[in-house]
Amino acid sequence: MSGQPNRTQSPCRIPAIRLRGFTLIELLVVIAIITILASLLLPVLSQARVAAQRTVCTNNLRQQMLAVSLFVTDNGHYPLLRDSRNATNQKFWFDFLESNSGSQWPSSRSTARRSVFACPSYTRLGGIYARHQAYTPDLRDREGTVIPSTLQFEASMGAYSYNGSGVGPTFSQVSDGRNLGLRGDWEDAKNHPNRGLYRPVREAQVRAPSEMISIGDASLGYLSGDNSIPIPDASAGALSGRLAFGLFRRSAPEASFFQTLQIDDDVSESSRKALTGIAQRHQGKQGMAFADGHVRSRLLKDFFDLRHEAIRKLWNQDNLPHWEFDR
Repeated sequence: MSGQPNRTQSPCRIPAIRLRGFTLIELLVVIAIITILASLLLPVLSQARVAAQRTVCTNNLRQQMLAVSLFVTDNGHYPLLRDSRNATNQKFWFDFLESNSGSQWPSSRSTARRSVFACPSYTRLGGIYARHQAYTPDLRDREGTVIPSTLQFEASMGAYSYNGSGVGPTFSQVSDGRNLGLRGDWEDAKNHPNRGLYRPVREAQVRAPSEMISIGDASLGYLSGDNSIPIPDASAGALSGRLAFGLFRRSAPEASFFQTLQIDDDVSESSRKALTGIAQRHQGKQGMAFADGHVRSRLLKDFFDLRHEAIRKLWNQDNLPHWEFDR
C-alpha cells in the first residue's frame, strides 16, 4: 500500500573509519626523542638530588653545633673527642651531644634515617654506621695462627668527624700537651692514675671561634669485608667514616688528591676506594661547622690544602698555622 514505509529497505550505513597506527620509523623517532630528553634531564635530576642531600647534611651540622653550643654553655668547655679510660663503655664526642641534639649516633644504616648524625650522601654511598660495637680483636702470630684472646674493644664509625688534633701533632706530641684541636690534653699521661683521661678544651682557649673548625663531613677510610670487627654494614666491605680528622702525615698521592681531586695510580686499592668516596659524597665539596655555629660548604682544597697559612689556621684553637708540624 502506498504511504506505508518500506520495511525491507536497508538502513543507512555509516562509512567505516580506518585507524592508522605508527609506522616503525615514527616509533623509532619517538623513542629517540624520549631518550634524548631523558639524557638531558637525568644529570639535572641527579644534581638536584645531590644538592638536596648536601642541604640536609648542612642542616645536620648546624644542629650538631647547636648541641655543642649548649654543652659549652653548661660546662664551660668543649666535648672531649673521647674518654678512653676503659676499652669498653667509652664516651665519644657524639655521646656528649646526644641529650642536647635529641638524636643518637646511628648503629647501622637502617637506623640512620632520622638522626642528625646521619648524612644521606654518606648513606647513599654505603657508608658504615656503628655505635659502640663491642668486639674481640682477631689476634694472630707471625705464622697466621689465631691467638685466643679475651680482650674487648668497641668500634664506632659514621658520617661526621670531630676536629681532634688540629693540623697534625704526632701522638707523642699530643701526649705531651701540645694538642691544637678540640680533643683535649692528657693529664700528665705518663703519671696520671687515670691514663687516657683528657683535660677538655676550655671555651676561652678557642681564640677565633668563627675561624675554628669543629665538626665536618667524616674523613673516610675503607673497611674490607674480611675485617675482624663484626659490623653488619661492613659485611661486604664499605666506606668507614672516622670519628676524628687525622691530618698527621699524608702521603704525597693523598695530599695531591685533596688539592686536585685526581687519584694517583700509586695509591692502594683501599685508599682508592676511600678517596673516590670522598670525591663523590658531595661532588668534590666538604661541609664544615665552625665553633661559632656557622657552616661552610666549600671545595675540599679550601679546607685540606695545608700549603696555605689561612687554611692551616682554621684547624687550630690558637688560630696559628704551626708550620713546625710539617718539618
